[in-house]
Amino acid sequence: MNIRQQKKSKEFFDLSIDLYCILNQAHHLLFVNKAFYELLGYSEETVLNRSLIGYVQLADREKFSEGLSTLAPGDGVVEFESRLISANGTDRHFRWRINIPEGSEELYATARDITDQKRHSSIIEQTHRIAKVGGWEYNFITHELFWTDETYRLHDTTPEEFTPDVSRAIDLYAPESVPVITEALRAAQEEGKDWDLELQLITLKGRKIWVRAVGQVERVNGQSIKVFGSFQDITERKILDEEREDFIAALEQKNDELERFTYTVSHDLKSPLVTIKSYAGLLKEDLKNQAYDEVEIDLNSIASACDTLNALLRDLLELSRVGRVINPGEWMSLRDLVEVTSLSLQGRIRETGATISVAGETGQIFGDRARLLEVFQNLIDNAMKYRSDLPPHVEISSVQNEDNITICIADNGKGIAPDFHGKIFDLFEQLHSSDEGTGIGLAIVKRVVEHHGGKIWVESVGYNQGSRFYIQLPLVDRNNTVTSTG
Repeated sequence: MNIRQQKKSKEFFDLSIDLYCILNQAHHLLFVNKAFYELLGYSEETVLNRSLIGYVQLADREKFSEGLSTLAPGDGVVEFESRLISANGTDRHFRWRINIPEGSEELYATARDITDQKRHSSIIEQTHRIAKVGGWEYNFITHELFWTDETYRLHDTTPEEFTPDVSRAIDLYAPESVPVITEALRAAQEEGKDWDLELQLITLKGRKIWVRAVGQVERVNGQSIKVFGSFQDITERKILDEEREDFIAALEQKNDELERFTYTVSHDLKSPLVTIKSYAGLLKEDLKNQAYDEVEIDLNSIASACDTLNALLRDLLELSRVGRVINPGEWMSLRDLVEVTSLSLQGRIRETGATISVAGETGQIFGDRARLLEVFQNLIDNAMKYRSDLPPHVEISSVQNEDNITICIADNGKGIAPDFHGKIFDLFEQLHSSDEGTGIGLAIVKRVVEHHGGKIWVESVGYNQGSRFYIQLPLVDRNNTVTSTG
């Protein structure tokens, strides 16, 4: 090739945005075009007659050398990717095509700069990973299913471990979701319908997650050719949705309870006030008429109504404090709670001739000691208060499993008709209008038990058959972590 031809060839190659270079058998650069200098920032003096491998990023050199070692004259083109180090120290990605023409000892190479493409792909991949969004494509004609890397990750697998096909992919959905995705795929193929579904999936590692599966159909001449779409992990959102729904339901329940509470309180507080007002009027009349014997009756009735009002306000205040005023939790034995309760009720025990006993082995419970004492005081006191003709006997026992402890407080008292088993824990509920007390005690008991994550219920056959109150509390480990809510 004469000088004029060489000059024209150089001018031609310099027009290209791709790298062009010629190497000898030692892989030294004999010729590079203008794009080589512009993309990498080197001068001609620092490039020609130097080894191309010296410009390859260190981590890629072994792969680059292996690619060159497979070349032979007239043996076709070798393609691979590698990074070159630019003059400012940054890496640029290139896709190479290299061959040795028949009868030549020189290597002819061209390389396309794919740095931006790689960067964009990396950003998209990172974005998909952060957003937990994968892509997929299924061909209805060839039955080939393609997953992106993030889709593999969402299924807890890799392309090396799992080869997806449509049947295996459907089998990974939770049983309740399989018919839904199967029908969506049928409608996509037969009717060209897209889908946007929220389904449950079981990954290759057995994790159960929620996914949003979106599919769009590509049709040609009325025939569905393929469907492609996205696959997003929405487990966290579904959990938040469920928590929000639970919160709204609990809030609505609390609002209903507050409405009933307000109505009941206003009604029950009004009763002693009506009494006071009524007897105040009678007192005024009796004083005017100098009926002094009646005055004492009026004053006693007013005092009694004030005592009732005071008791109501006291118990309402106590009810409002449950869960709001929190004492430090501590470990205590059931037997110890019963003994302390018995000491506090000695007056009532002597008055009624009651016996209190603890049956069998008793377990340890963790909670607010003062509040739990209230529970036992209320239940044992009620057993003596609502006694039958027999001397009261109260027996406390418990059974325990790995999740909870169930405490039974059994008595031989009046018993409770089945119709009232649920009502007695409501505010101001009393079985008889003549009963002493405010009708708030068992409402406090229920709230304390529920504040400890437990539940309470009563069993009784009926009148004079005694009652059994059951309290089920979750066990906690020694780190005070609840193991179950029963």
